[in-house]
Amino acid sequence: MPPARLPERPKPPTGQQMLADIANADDNDVVFLEGQALDLSGTTSALIWPVSQCKEDLTPSTPEGGPEGADKALTEAMLKHAEAREAAQRSYHKALELLQRVKTLEESPARLELQYTHLSDLGQEMSKVIKDLQESSSHVMQNKKEPKSSKGNKKKR
Repeated sequence: MPPARLPERPKPPTGQQMLADIANADDNDVVFLEGQALDLSGTTSALIWPVSQCKEDLTPSTPEGGPEGADKALTEAMLKHAEAREAAQRSYHKALELLQRVKTLEESPARLELQYTHLSDLGQEMSKVIKDLQESSSHVMQNKKEPKSSKGNKKKR
């Protein structure tokens, strides 16, 4: 059985076809609402131009909508859209970073409490070891003194 062939790639739309699509798009088309973001006050701020603005931006600059003017206008609109999209991406990544920092800060008290408990336990253990060492050293010192004093007692006898 021969391998299945993929269908041919469709030809990209012309500038005129793109302009026609945009001109016929509804003002609430989700494609153009993608870049809108909700700020903290609850209002939307457009990061990408709404359809009506795109339609104005894409108005051909040559009479009768000649291809040169339409392509230039389309290119300019696409550049504006790309810049707005990049701004939206930067805002999105900043928001993600902020959320991660908030999460880290929320987890900090529990993490610090754990570290404090661990250090406190280590401090108690260290105090016990130091106390044991002091007792051992005092015991050794007493044992060193006792044989000298017992030798001295033996000589006097």
